Amino acid sequence: MKSILKMFLFITIFYFILLTNVKADGCTYDIQAMMMQDASKIGIHYEETGTYLNVIVEGLNGSYYIKTTTTNLDGEDVRFQETIYGSSTTNKQTILWTNTKSISEVIFDVYGSNTTACPNYKLTSIRLTLPMYNTYSKDDKCKGNQDKYVCKEFVTNTITREEFDRAFQNKITIDVEDEKENTVKKVKESKVEKFFRENKTFIIAGSCLIVFGTITGVILYRRKNRLY
Repeated sequence: MKSILKMFLFITIFYFILLTNVKADGCTYDIQAMMMQDASKIGIHYEETGTYLNVIVEGLNGSYYIKTTTTNLDGEDVRFQETIYGSSTTNKQTILWTNTKSISEVIFDVYGSNTTACPNYKLTSIRLTLPMYNTYSKDDKCKGNQDKYVCKEFVTNTITREEFDRAFQNKITIDVEDEKENTVKKVKESKVEKFFRENKTFIIAGSCLIVFGTITGVILYRRKNRLY
């Protein structure tokens, strides 16, 4: 029991020491919350440029810097610019990404800079998937078919040759003249044919009853005549 009380006392003292240090450095929770809200305005996206990508970082001023972590989906050892520093003179930075032979995912961790009350404090993270350049987009089959996914210049899913060819094998062409001919045949169907087709079961059953009734009547008539 005493050991539990000692552990509780130790944790309580450690918590207050940590809280005091944080406030003593000026990086209070209010400041952290304010910086997080401001850092959330940082935007990162990409634009296509030939076979490469321009990664654009907006809103990264001198109060922040970014550390990146790159994961290549094909296992290649490629890395984005590992550290991106904010600038007090420009609100927009453009970084050329040339490793477009495969798909990569980049995590941008935003930290407070040394000019703030919370230096090196992680504020937010931004995840961005960088697509690969699709060499099949230049295939002759893609002429006039740019709306197909397999013909997009940049894709976020790897496309094999088999998948590319299959995308065009599934295309079905309907002959307009055959379509018109089938329509004419449907229009020419007579009312009698339509009635018979829709009531075929009842007509057959009724015919059987009539035949059965006729045969039964003939048999009864002959028996009656023999009796007399």
